[in-house]
Amino acid sequence: MPIISKQILEKAEKMKGEIIGSSLKTDREFIIEEEGREGLKKVEEEMEKIGYPLKYEKIDKYKWYPIQQDFLSLYLTQKIFNWDIEKVREWGRWGAKTNFIIKLMARMVNKDTISKLSSKYWRRYYTVGEIEFKLNYKERKGTAIIKDFIIYDVHAHFLEGYFYQIMCLMFPSKNLKVEREKIKGEDMCEFILSW
Repeated sequence: MPIISKQILEKAEKMKGEIIGSSLKTDREFIIEEEGREGLKKVEEEMEKIGYPLKYEKIDKYKWYPIQQDFLSLYLTQKIFNWDIEKVREWGRWGAKTNFIIKLMARMVNKDTISKLSSKYWRRYYTVGEIEFKLNYKERKGTAIIKDFIIYDVHAHFLEGYFYQIMCLMFPSKNLKVEREKIKGEDMCEFILSW
């Protein structure tokens, strides 16, 4: 029985754009941390089977790769190891925790500046889509809206964890929450942030 359906593959083939290699390298490190090098090999073998070969060891962190490799590797990793939603969110949190630039910005840059720079930061990782990040300090809420970028459930859960960790660095709080509000079509997704 195939791990990935023909419908998912067809949707992935329609995705446009690229992702920077450093992001794929971060995914590699998490997989090794959780499942070991043998686990990483399983993901590589499944990527090869579906026609999207991805040899994590050979990834150049400064090179751009087809965006399908990001989505499909997230999807396959979750399926192969039967990771639940919370594990995928943990993966996202780990990605933000291990990113030096994010940690530096969250500690040294004004929160309003971070909101304004979010679209530039997004562009360092993806050649498509855009992010709109807004904070309302009075209501202790914010939104992160991703537009013109196809997001599937596994990626949305990853981003919930990623945004949660960024918010932890900006607003240490026991009440911190990041929830996907709704998908406003296939290429738009909104996350509600509260602290």
